[in-house]
Amino acid sequence: ARMTTMVASVGAPCVGARCDGRRARRRHRTIASSSSSSSDEPQPQSRPGLNLLGRAVHVSDVLARRPDDVLERLATTSASYDRDVARLETIVPGLARRRARGELSMERARALARDVKRASMNVMTVKLMFDEGAGVDAAAVCAAADGLLDMDAAAATRAREALEGFRALLGTPSGDVFCAGVPGVLLMENDARDGVMRRVRTLRDVLPRASIATICTRRPWIALDDEALDIACVAAEELRQAMPPDAKVDMMLTDFPNLLNVDIVSLLQDIERTF
Repeated sequence: ARMTTMVASVGAPCVGARCDGRRARRRHRTIASSSSSSSDEPQPQSRPGLNLLGRAVHVSDVLARRPDDVLERLATTSASYDRDVARLETIVPGLARRRARGELSMERARALARDVKRASMNVMTVKLMFDEGAGVDAAAVCAAADGLLDMDAAAATRAREALEGFRALLGTPSGDVFCAGVPGVLLMENDARDGVMRRVRTLRDVLPRASIATICTRRPWIALDDEALDIACVAAEELRQAMPPDAKVDMMLTDFPNLLNVDIVSLLQDIERTF
C-alpha cells in the first residue's frame, strides 16, 4: 500500500509549495548547467611568457613592474649589473663623467656593460685605428661616442673607412685629430658622412691656412650642420674684410673659433662704441 501511494504521488501533478520547490530546483539545475557549459568553452589565451634563464617573464611583468622587479624574476639584481658598469667605467672613465652629467642613462650603461670583454676589445680596436702621432685617447673617443663600445665587425669596418676618408681630406694626423674630436663621424652611414666631408671641404676652402681639425674639434657643429657652417663662413669673410691685409685671420680663427659663431660687424661696432 505504501509503494502504491508513492507511485501515485510521483505521477500526480505538483501543487502548492511542493510544486514551487520542484520548479525552483529545476531552474537552479538549469542555471548551474548553463554556467558550467559556458566555463567549458575555450577562453582566449593570453600571450605566453618568455622563458629566460629558467624563469617565466610575461609582457605584463615588463610593462607593469620596475626594472628591479624584473631583474629579481631573472634571478639577478641591479647590483650585479652595477658592478659590471663600474668595471666598464674603470676601462672607459669618460662614461662615468657623462653619466654624472646626465648625458648617459644608467640603462644604456648597463646595456654596454653586459659584455665588458667586447667593449674592452672595441676600445683596443679604436686605439689601433688611430695614428700614434695624433696622440688620440681611444677610451675618451669611445666615451664620447659610446656606440663604438658595442659595434660589430661591420660597424668597425665602417669606422675605419671613415677615418681613412678624413685622412685623405685633411691629411695625417689632422684627419685623426678631426675624427677624435668629432667621433660621431665614425658611426655615421655613408650619406651622413659624405655631408660632413662636404662641410669640412667648404670650410677648408674659406680658411685654407687654418687648422680645420682644431676648429671642428672645438666647434663640432660647424661640421655637422649646414646653418652653422653658413654662419661660420659669413663670419670668416666679415672678419677678413675688417682686418688689415696682412692679418693672419686663419690663425686667429684657429685660436678663437668661437668668433665663427659671432656677427662680426655688430661685434666691431660694439668695440668701436666702447673704446
